[in-house]
Amino acid sequence: KKQYQRNHNLWDENVDTMPIFGTIASQFNDPGMNTLYKSIMDKIVEKTGADLKSTFEITREMSEKIFVI
Repeated sequence: KKQYQRNHNLWDENVDTMPIFGTIASQFNDPGMNTLYKSIMDKIVEKTGADLKSTFEITREMSEKIFVI
């Protein structure tokens, strides 16, 4: 968050409102990637009005690591 703030010169902005997602893309069903996906889909629909409504739901259980193997 601090790096994003520094790189974009957003010194007066609250870091908790910045579009930062902690992800581990190499891990299946990573909670950060799931949240990033949902956020991107919602933003695309908001900006374009496209009919891309995702039925994917972010739940509290998703924040826990679930190992497939």
